[in-house]
Amino acid sequence: VQTAERTVRVAEVSIEEEQRVLVAEVRLRYGAAAAVIREVGVVDETVLAAQQQLRAVRARVEAGNAPPLEADLLEVEVRRLEAARLITVGRAEAAMAQLKPLLAMGPGEPLLLRDSLESLTAAIVIPRADAAVVGGRSDVQQAEARVALAAARVDQAQREGRADLSLFGTYMRMDNGFPQRGFGPSGGLERVRGRFDYVAIGAAITLPLLNRNQGQVAAARAERLAAEARREAVQRAAGAETAAADARNTRAQQAVQAYRDGVRELARRNLDVVRQTFDLGRATVFEVLAEQKRWLEVEQGYTEALREAWEARVALTRARGETK
Repeated sequence: VQTAERTVRVAEVSIEEEQRVLVAEVRLRYGAAAAVIREVGVVDETVLAAQQQLRAVRARVEAGNAPPLEADLLEVEVRRLEAARLITVGRAEAAMAQLKPLLAMGPGEPLLLRDSLESLTAAIVIPRADAAVVGGRSDVQQAEARVALAAARVDQAQREGRADLSLFGTYMRMDNGFPQRGFGPSGGLERVRGRFDYVAIGAAITLPLLNRNQGQVAAARAERLAAEARREAVQRAAGAETAAADARNTRAQQAVQAYRDGVRELARRNLDVVRQTFDLGRATVFEVLAEQKRWLEVEQGYTEALREAWEARVALTRARGETK
């Protein structure tokens, strides 16, 4: 009974471990989809601004206020950005398609993300994990349960190799007869028959002299040693994973904060100034394209920082064993 109960416990914590891994996978896929969707928004804004600028330059070329080369350069940039947008949209659709099976959704079902990547990373900062939190992880609990199960199997094997006493009791009634008739004690004819009652009680003692179930006991002990070694390995791995996830989360949050502390606003303001200067005829199209590329790189870097911050937070919650 003890072995069976501990087997059930192993199954229960195994389900909890599957849930922990699955929840982390859903969060990672959600973050990946949100990151690509943000990239689509940045590229859309860039394409729209480039198209507006191309129309303005074409008007200047037709009026003779700008050389045709400027319009050609901008047209090449617009087409390049439009191609890049198509690729980014395809990545977003692929990310959504990969997220749907984890949410038990079919490929044709509509799916809208409620939270943006910025709102995901703006959640409450997770505190550092301590030893008690690590010990409560489902994989650590699973290793503990397997050690307990192995100990129960050792005890069971030892009990099966000890002396055993079995008590038994039987009762049997037999009634036999023949079709012939004979004279009974009273002198009359009676059917020849006999009835017998048997009662037996006793005890059977098993004395293991040569076979004390040594093989099963040795195998169970080896299994217990292996389970203890696995438990120690899982505990060490859980501690290392938590420490690494904690460090990764801290640095990722710092990187996001570095982008938020004026870097993006400054890059945007520089781009607006260069565009206005170009509209006034005081800057070249090359300067506009260079500054636009620099702003796009800043926004892409910010998206990567946000995604890294979210993935680091997911790794930390997974290391802490949290599923909610």
